[in-house]
Amino acid sequence: MFNPELRAQDSSPDLPSGAIADHAIVAVMGTTGSGKSTFIQKATGSQDVVVGHTYAACTQVPQLYDFTLDGKNVALLDTPGFDDTYKTDSEVLQGVAEFLAFTYRKNMKLSGIIYLQRITDPRMTHGGRANLELFRALCGDDPLRKVTLATTFWGEMRNLHRAAEHEEELKSNPDYWGEMLAKKASMTQFHDTKDSAQNIIRDLLENEEKITLKIQEEMVDQKLGLIQTTAGETLKRELTEMAEQHEKQVQMLKQEIETALQMRDYELKEIKEQQARKSERARQTFQNQMDALKAHNREELRARDMEFDARLMTIRRQQETETLTARTALEEALSRPQTPIPNVEEALLPTSDPALGPTPNGQTDTEIQKEKSRHKREKYLSIFGAVGTTATAAGLSVINPLAIPVAFAGLVGIINACFTRREANDLERRPEVYQDIAAG
Repeated sequence: MFNPELRAQDSSPDLPSGAIADHAIVAVMGTTGSGKSTFIQKATGSQDVVVGHTYAACTQVPQLYDFTLDGKNVALLDTPGFDDTYKTDSEVLQGVAEFLAFTYRKNMKLSGIIYLQRITDPRMTHGGRANLELFRALCGDDPLRKVTLATTFWGEMRNLHRAAEHEEELKSNPDYWGEMLAKKASMTQFHDTKDSAQNIIRDLLENEEKITLKIQEEMVDQKLGLIQTTAGETLKRELTEMAEQHEKQVQMLKQEIETALQMRDYELKEIKEQQARKSERARQTFQNQMDALKAHNREELRARDMEFDARLMTIRRQQETETLTARTALEEALSRPQTPIPNVEEALLPTSDPALGPTPNGQTDTEIQKEKSRHKREKYLSIFGAVGTTATAAGLSVINPLAIPVAFAGLVGIINACFTRREANDLERRPEVYQDIAAG
């Protein structure tokens, strides 16, 4: 039965993860009119699923429907097709991708995918191939072992011989289902009944393994923008090709309009102008979809920049607090009389050699020790500052690779400060150092 809590009302659903934490989630995908909603209605027995009787799209946003199968809680994810009647392919991809990314962040992984294709289609249309290519880009290769490719509308097929030929073409052609089947996907038939739908789901769930789709890894784990994902690049390439084709068509029709004018064939001119306007609208539609993808990418980058700035500010505040606390503690420690630790004190902070005798300018041992303590404090603070810079930059490099050079520079600063400390200690062993201290 349909659970209203599981329904996604937009591309960023506020789904309670606990509500389906124990559900096996199966995505149902395919072209518009391939029978996705019918399949879900038959499987769940729910009358809440809107089923269309034309090729017009019924599913506008991803929706979840839950039911029980053999004692298991199952949720079927209904998705709009990429050749949607009311939405552009870029809008559909954005909605599906964000939904899948959302569920992945909530640790709600898919248990499998059922991809539907009408057996009644005489051949694979351009839209069908584009849909299939986007599905492959969305899914990736590894999850194919838990993908079931199912043909639908067998009840409307009068010529079973032709249907068998079409099924064989889907199976053998690598541009259709052949390559996916070679990579462990399975193929079956849906016969428009409850038993048929549930048997397909039952076979898919025999293996309880969960899958992660390629677009989920790219958007969540790799933090790529939609246009940077494999599916985004695939759609952008398709949109670019279609826009270029229509642009060529428009230019060709303009030449034909000029020819019609020269021939004074005004009726032909009107026909060609109508065709040119139609092609121009189509070209503009594809261009708008590309612009929408780019705009979505800019929004993602802007959001990511804001997140980076917020994290940077937090890290800086933490560093300032830690630096102030540590500096205060260090200054208090250095201002107190210190008892030399045998070996450690000699190894880390060598003292002046008693054999050098009195200083040329007559400084007392106390004055010399004060100067040495001041130099010691300055060097410690220098090293500590370099360590703080390096630690901060190293933390930021996880968020932004541009911080890596800063971390490296901080590391160099630590090394320089340490070597400077050693050189100062070496100078303390030579009489000339007293003159430098006196001059300072």
